Amino acid sequence: DELSDYVLVPDHTGGWSRKLRGAAMVYFIGGSLSGAAVNAMSVPMLTVPELSIHTNYWNAFSTTMGAWKTSWGNQAVLRDVARLRSTEPMPGIDEVPGLRQALIAGADFIMDTEIHQIMGIAQGSAYSQSRAVQRAMETWMLPFRMTEQMNRATSFIAAYKIGAEKGL
Repeated sequence: DELSDYVLVPDHTGGWSRKLRGAAMVYFIGGSLSGAAVNAMSVPMLTVPELSIHTNYWNAFSTTMGAWKTSWGNQAVLRDVARLRSTEPMPGIDEVPGLRQALIAGADFIMDTEIHQIMGIAQGSAYSQSRAVQRAMETWMLPFRMTEQMNRATSFIAAYKIGAEKGL
């Protein structure tokens, strides 16, 4: 509780500390292309071993890589819940019974990467005071945000497919 309070409520430690932690968060999560590439590579390193608990390693690997391709191929639709709910065709997703409905039901969790933005606005930071600053932050965060969202979608799709294979 204390750790989450320290991270989520930076006001209690003073102005400089809050600014330094904000800068560290921007640096850590920031929009560097190398950060996005490292984040994208976490899919095979993290998802495959977890899924191999429920199936053989090769099936976990091939299902995850297929889900990765499916996620990126459908990323524009996956990132837009209104389009996800439409009848717009989604290759690799519509072929799996129930997957689109499961993605719709889980969309809030899969695409939830905006907590830092919401918190910044709620706390009245510089982020909330200038639309230009908001646009700059959105641009800075875009590579990380997209890879994080597609990582979540990939893991979700791969787990759903393996669960469906196992009758879960």
